[in-house]
Amino acid sequence: MHAPHACLLRGYEYSDEYYALSRKFLELCSSPLCLISTDIALAEALGFHGVHLKGNQINFIEYAKRKNLVVFYSAHSLEEMLKADMLGADGITISPIFYTPNKGKPLGVKWLKAVSSNYNFKADIFALGGIISEQEVAQLHECRIDGFASIRYFT
Repeated sequence: MHAPHACLLRGYEYSDEYYALSRKFLELCSSPLCLISTDIALAEALGFHGVHLKGNQINFIEYAKRKNLVVFYSAHSLEEMLKADMLGADGITISPIFYTPNKGKPLGVKWLKAVSSNYNFKADIFALGGIISEQEVAQLHECRIDGFASIRYFT
C-alpha cells in the first residue's frame, strides 16, 4: 500500500482569521498535495491543489472538478463511495473503519476488504477512522486500498 503524501487543513468556520491561517498553511505546506476542507471558493482563491468535501457536499464534486481542483470526498457507505467515484472524485476517504469516539459503529476491515476486492474504483481509496497504531495499519494491508488518513496515528 502506498499513498501520496498530502496535507489537509481542516476547519469549517470561515473568518478573517481562518483566511489568514489558510494562507499561512499553504505557504508552509511542503506536500505535493495541499488540500483544504469544504471550501471550494477559498481553495481556488488561495491556490490550494484541492479540496476535501464532507458527506453532505457530494453534489459539489463536479463543480470542484470544473474549477480544476483535486477532489477528495468523505464517504461513510458503499453507496456514497460509488456515487463519489461516478461523479469524478480523485480520492475517497471511507470511515470509520475502526472504532473512533463519537463516529458510530465502525465499518470494519472485513467490510473494507470485501468492498475493495469487489469494486474497481477510479478514485484512490483511503481508510479513515480509528487508525492509531501499527496494529491497525497492518490490518489495512489486507485491503486493496491506496492508503490511509489519520490524525491520532501521526500525533
